[in-house]
Amino acid sequence: MKVRFVVFLLLLAWAAMVLVPGLSGAAEKVKIGIALRTHAVFVMPMLAAQEKGFWKQQGLDAEWLAFRGGAALGQAAAAKAIHMGMTGVAGTVRAITRKLPVTIVYHPGVANDFGIWVLTNSPVKKPADLRGKKIDVTRRGGTSYSYATAVARTLGFGKDVRLTAAGGIRSQLAALKSGAVDAAMITLFAIAPLVVRGEVREVLHMVDFLPKPWMSRVVYSRKDFLAKNPDSVGKMVKSLLQATKFVMENRDWTIGKMKSYSKYPPKAAELLYPKLIYSKDGRIDPKALNNVRQFLLDYKVIPAADAIPAKDMYTNQFTG
Repeated sequence: MKVRFVVFLLLLAWAAMVLVPGLSGAAEKVKIGIALRTHAVFVMPMLAAQEKGFWKQQGLDAEWLAFRGGAALGQAAAAKAIHMGMTGVAGTVRAITRKLPVTIVYHPGVANDFGIWVLTNSPVKKPADLRGKKIDVTRRGGTSYSYATAVARTLGFGKDVRLTAAGGIRSQLAALKSGAVDAAMITLFAIAPLVVRGEVREVLHMVDFLPKPWMSRVVYSRKDFLAKNPDSVGKMVKSLLQATKFVMENRDWTIGKMKSYSKYPPKAAELLYPKLIYSKDGRIDPKALNNVRQFLLDYKVIPAADAIPAKDMYTNQFTG
């Protein structure tokens, strides 16, 4: 009887370790990158998942790293320095077209907030005034570059617009403030401190140029990691859903982190918090992803010869 009882206890302990995440003591390691270190859309879920233990609850030993734009994040994914990444969808579709071996696994939501901004006293009053002007993007190959290229073609500027790449958000803002460039294609979340101080104004809102439905940001996984570690990818998606829910439901915590970590002025944090509306299930809308792909094709941001069907870019295996 004693032997049977001991065997029973051992089987019970084994079952608990296998069925309950994190009890085995062998947490699964995942490195996830984000496109920008201070951007609240990317940062807040990472801080919540880390601080509130959502990664640990899922049995993950997760580490997050920040990069200077979506293009740099893609380079890290290509070099296998990260397993997963959260970034803009346009840059991701462009990168996949250029053979970056990743699969989109999660749509965080949050509406598109890209726009072209100028200094308040700029002579540029409307989109047509951007002809011949120098427009700065974060990095060539990233989402802001893709959007700026499409806008220039939509407005019929051809070569009558110059796109420059600052290399990072701080450099981009510095270039705009100094007058080194005439305008910047940038997100509201990045430029909010200048907005609340009245230093800049928006002359073009990107959403006005985009088909509907649309996607703005995505989380992807390297294909080799997804193939070998589907459970880890699924757990990461679950933990991010927990984290984004927490961010939306805990205003004081989120605004506090936006001020202390991302260094937003109080007024900027108050302005941005209502815009942190994340997806409740993270599901990728095939029509929205195809609209992104077709938009980039129509405006020759990606070449037709290299086009990949939208259905081959994503999986809803891990979403609701």
